[in-house]
Amino acid sequence: MKRLWDNIEAIGAVVMALAAVIALVYAHVQITEGRDAERERALGERCRMVWLWDNSVTLATIAMGIAAVVALIYAHLQISDARRAERRANANELWRETLRLAFDNPKLSDPSLKTTNFDYENLTIDGDPELFQKYEMYVDTVLNASEDILEGLPTPEWYAAVRLQLKAHRDYLLSPHFRNSGYLAQYTPKFRAYMDDVLSESDHA
Repeated sequence: MKRLWDNIEAIGAVVMALAAVIALVYAHVQITEGRDAERERALGERCRMVWLWDNSVTLATIAMGIAAVVALIYAHLQISDARRAERRANANELWRETLRLAFDNPKLSDPSLKTTNFDYENLTIDGDPELFQKYEMYVDTVLNASEDILEGLPTPEWYAAVRLQLKAHRDYLLSPHFRNSGYLAQYTPKFRAYMDDVLSESDHA
């Protein structure tokens, strides 16, 4: 299938050339028939064309139809490929943004490392409530980016990358504060189900 796709443009060109050849053959036969018509009448016999000549118009029509179909398929594949490339570019840009946020906010990027004191009951980080609010915005950005990526490019590789991000913030995402905050309502049922599956895994999964 890959080889067919790689050569589909060449196949289309061959079909178009075949249609042109058949059309030229048909024109040549028509001219020849005109020249021979008088002699055939004089002989009192009607020349029977071989099957190819009898069906040259039909063959030319079929070949042109095939060429049109191949051209449409090729155009569709080109558009699909462009859309896939656009989705990949969007996913990569969203992920780079989350990485920039993590680089700029190392304290917020991975609470599972236990390098900072996250208090999900009192809503503070190292005793700072403002930093916790910033953390909530950070996680919201990561979740929105993750959802957009999986919606546009649901590949195993992206699911694995998002899974790592979710597990890093597992304690917060499972906390009563987050669950009762209403934040989950902004995500699609499909993404919420994926979050629940990931968060239900053991810490060492």
